[in-house]
Amino acid sequence: MARGHDPRIHETPDASDIRNPDITHEVSDVNTRGILWFVLFLAGLIVAALLLLRGMYNIFESWARRAEGEKPVMARTSEERLPPEPRLQAAPGYKVEGQDLELKEPQAEWKVVRRKWEEELTSYGVVDPDQKIARMPIDDAIKTIAQQGIKPVKAQNSNQQQQAGGQTPSPQVPSDSSSGRQTERKQP
Repeated sequence: MARGHDPRIHETPDASDIRNPDITHEVSDVNTRGILWFVLFLAGLIVAALLLLRGMYNIFESWARRAEGEKPVMARTSEERLPPEPRLQAAPGYKVEGQDLELKEPQAEWKVVRRKWEEELTSYGVVDPDQKIARMPIDDAIKTIAQQGIKPVKAQNSNQQQQAGGQTPSPQVPSDSSSGRQTERKQP
């Protein structure tokens, strides 16, 4: 054995002069142009997302500033929580016009109208002050008519028409062709 030469170490022979055209290898391990385009696209996408998020933040911030004067829903009183007018029947806070009490049943408006009609039928009052028209309770009106009788108003009008034209006009009745929407004169 030669001095300085260790038999355990093998040297690789120089094979630079050997060429095999059937076997090829990559010139470069990485496509740098593709990676560069991907990084630029990703950076642009990140910037667009940040701008979108900043815009959303500004919108939410303006909504919060506008709502600062309002109380949170749970801090409001029951009157403040009610929806705006007009409210649906039987909804919380539903009131019939002209009534202070809250009516929770669907027939509340009907009952109020019935009360108003009952009041008009049983009390005295002025209907139209310009025309000097008043109302009286229906029971009193029935008694008055029973005592005085009914004065024929149409009879006077037909007498005036007979005197003017000498002939009684035929009555107007609903026409057959209009399902009763229009009237026509029929000969007796």
